[in-house]
Amino acid sequence: ASTDWFVLREVLANPRVRLYDGSMSEWSRNPALPMVPGHSAF
Repeated sequence: ASTDWFVLREVLANPRVRLYDGSMSEWSRNPALPMVPGHSAF
């Protein structure tokens, strides 16, 4: 995530990029939220 932030913010000069470092760890702690293992289509 930090590499993506760096490229978007510093290399491509996009000032609207934000990095929320707790998103995946917080999401995965809640068993009611969906989690699909596998490869991304993107």
